[in-house]
Amino acid sequence: MTDWFEELGIDKLYVDEAHLFKNKFFNTKMGRNVAGINASSASQRAEDLAMKCQYLDELTGSKGCVFATGTPEYTP
Repeated sequence: MTDWFEELGIDKLYVDEAHLFKNKFFNTKMGRNVAGINASSASQRAEDLAMKCQYLDELTGSKGCVFATGTPEYTP
């Protein structure tokens, strides 16, 4: 028997090491050769987490996911 995420009764998700869930797939009209965008390395892990967070945000009014990471972000 398979348990579906919606049936588990989860209402909050804490994601540690959130930087491991990057490179979510997205569509663009600019083609495949856009500098800084690597469409071929889309992460299924990131896509799965995004769907779960979207579901939890709908249940909780955008308070369903908390992300944490110790990796510094670079902002030019």
